[in-house]
Amino acid sequence: MHSLRDLLEKAQDSGAAIGHFNISDLVLLKAVFAAAQEVNVPVLVGLSEGEREFVGAGPIAAFVRKLREEFGFPIFLNGVKPSFRGLQCFLKRVRVIGVCVRPIGSAV
Repeated sequence: MHSLRDLLEKAQDSGAAIGHFNISDLVLLKAVFAAAQEVNVPVLVGLSEGEREFVGAGPIAAFVRKLREEFGFPIFLNGVKPSFRGLQCFLKRVRVIGVCVRPIGSAV
């Protein structure tokens, strides 16, 4: 199993993107996981601040870890708490390395 860092570097080198989807419950987690498996691409899932407060990051982290280990499939939980400053730093880095992310289909 590859680490998230390995997969991100591979995606960057090949000009690909790894999808990130916010989830609010186990139904969405299972749906995102099934779709990623179907097209055989790694995936990141995350929780909004409100969902983290309601559901808790711990239980979701345990489910994500269990899916990754049981199925040997690259699914990861984004544990970064979003902030405007963090977004500014991220966008600055994206411009510096010249990454262009293009939406696929109707997904944004």
